[in-house]
Amino acid sequence: YGTSSITSTLDYNKVCTIEYYYDSSSTEPVHTQTYLYAETGTIKLDKVNLSKTGHSQTKWNLHGSSNLYNLEQQWNLNNNGNYRLDAVWTPNTYTNNILHWRHVGTGGNNDNGEMYHDPTEDNSFSGVYNTSVTIPEDLIKSYPGYSSNGLAGSYWGTGTWGAKEIGTTFTQPAEGVSLEYYYYPNTYTITFNPTGGSCSPTSTEVTYNSTYGTLPTPTRPGYTFNGWYTARSVGTRITSSTKVTITSNQTLYAQWIAIEYYVTYDGNGGSTDTDLTYYYSQETYDQSFNIWENEFIREGYKFIGWNTKSDGTGTAYTPGTSVSNLTTY
Repeated sequence: YGTSSITSTLDYNKVCTIEYYYDSSSTEPVHTQTYLYAETGTIKLDKVNLSKTGHSQTKWNLHGSSNLYNLEQQWNLNNNGNYRLDAVWTPNTYTNNILHWRHVGTGGNNDNGEMYHDPTEDNSFSGVYNTSVTIPEDLIKSYPGYSSNGLAGSYWGTGTWGAKEIGTTFTQPAEGVSLEYYYYPNTYTITFNPTGGSCSPTSTEVTYNSTYGTLPTPTRPGYTFNGWYTARSVGTRITSSTKVTITSNQTLYAQWIAIEYYVTYDGNGGSTDTDLTYYYSQETYDQSFNIWENEFIREGYKFIGWNTKSDGTGTAYTPGTSVSNLTTY
């Protein structure tokens, strides 16, 4: 920046002054530096400690001119005399930080749950003092399984708490602002498909990063329930203690194990040549099998078939007939 080049005619023994003013509109100096007119050459500007809210002093301006000087600059006085320097103020630029907090506990969408904050995920934006600053929308994070309500709680340096909606503006104070954005776990609907059985309830809601909680126990005649899975066959088993990691609604499928049962063939007075009076066959529910052909012999009788009643008044079955699910009679 420039140096002063002002011609003055003064007594060499006269005391000259450099007066420092708070700004160009001030009427009283905040500091006065003196030197003798005879002291030609370079004079270092005094260090003057001034302050202004939200500003920094960057230069001195020679009053009534465009000449600017650095603070404590060595000033080359080609022509001595009295001078007035006005402080030049520049609005400060502050860094506003955005902190991202995720609710990872059981508190739900409130501030009572366990919170998680990773400082490496924080971001920031700048603002010039006393100007309108917009909170950038692109600074919001995207976390699988979480949503933000777009509101940030903010602690200002004075301790004042306030909510700022993303994308809105505020007037930059004389300090950086910390905005805390909260992300809440999503809720998803789980639909239960009993795959041939029945269950109640048929659906429930779960929260991301929590456990599935109580699951219904379905029933199905001829089968033992083998658990809830993410697919009709194979898939991943889901229990009440399984952590919810899905990011959309989900259907769980009941998987079953067919029961095994015995069909008893009663000789009803007959026996085999090894004196056996009963014959057993092990069968699986929903799988067909052929009725036993019979090896029993009863003296004085002719075998005419099988019946669920010893007197023949029940359900009749012909040997070799394909049947299934003879679990009761």
